[in-house]
Amino acid sequence: MTTLRLLLTSPLALSPEAGVSQVALSLAEALSQRGHEVRTWAPPAPPPGLGPWRRRLWAVGRLETFLASQPRFDFVDVTPVLAHRRLRRFAPLVVRSVQPEWLYYLADLRAALRRPTPRRLAHRLLDLGPQLRCLAGLHAAKRILCLGNQDRRWVATRLPWLRPRLGTWVNAPEPALQRRLAELRAGRVAPETGPLHWLWIGRWAEHKGIRRLRVFAEEWLSRRPEDRITLAGCGPAAVADLSAEHLAAGRLRVVPRFGREELPALLAEHHAGLFTSQVEGWGLSVNEMLEAGLTVFATPAGGVRDLAPFFPHQLRPFPPPADLEPSRLAVPEVAEGYYRRFTWAAIAEAYERELK
Repeated sequence: MTTLRLLLTSPLALSPEAGVSQVALSLAEALSQRGHEVRTWAPPAPPPGLGPWRRRLWAVGRLETFLASQPRFDFVDVTPVLAHRRLRRFAPLVVRSVQPEWLYYLADLRAALRRPTPRRLAHRLLDLGPQLRCLAGLHAAKRILCLGNQDRRWVATRLPWLRPRLGTWVNAPEPALQRRLAELRAGRVAPETGPLHWLWIGRWAEHKGIRRLRVFAEEWLSRRPEDRITLAGCGPAAVADLSAEHLAAGRLRVVPRFGREELPALLAEHHAGLFTSQVEGWGLSVNEMLEAGLTVFATPAGGVRDLAPFFPHQLRPFPPPADLEPSRLAVPEVAEGYYRRFTWAAIAEAYERELK
């Protein structure tokens, strides 16, 4: 393919600790290794006192100023929140979805309607504005890259006039972490007996299936008090929603925050993973747990259906069977073809094809 001059943008500061930024950095590095000229950009910190609407316009304005100062790019890659028709005069826009904004909004709306208060309903009404701006961002694109096949099907069904512009991309751990996960998988030995140590990773948000998780944890640990469940990356708010008895006894453990460098150790000390999301962008923690050799019990959200063919034994439906024993966990293995699709080198190659 002809060498391209590309700009990959992130709505957040370019840091490996932020998922959306880490993805932009990984994709930029992989495309650079394929010979393309790639730059990355993120808006600076906005002035204090700006509301969400003005912050977005301010960020778009900073991006316009940057593009006006640069030689022309062949494509500018933006998330829906940064996409704006004004940017099309600088280069064709690739709008790359990083999360299903409308599905997140609907999940939050359903939660507000279950326990309605004027404040909650007002927040959901105000949140409608960003969803409409993301919709306008899709219409500004020359090419729309949906995150996985589930996201693409949703957009194609609800917005059929956009189908000719739709493509897909997938997510994967960054290369250094992926190598470390392969080492963990190679050294993992499934327990034959003894307690099971479970791991759940995610923000403490409604769309992550936290009600489903709470019910599971309460029922499972009441039946099997020798087991342990760790909730990681959920922030301190989770503690107030969890069983004080199980927390005090150590059956439930909360790790409010952890750095990317701490993830391998966290994965190494657990036997099985839980993924309970009702709505998800991709769910990179599922890739990470599977690659580290954990058996994962997952709801069919985000990228789970895309991953299922590559892990026919390790990836199973949530909830786990009540009679599950350690000896019935899958032997860790990665099906043939996984690394031909779920590495950043493979993702960059597929990205190129989407721009043809």
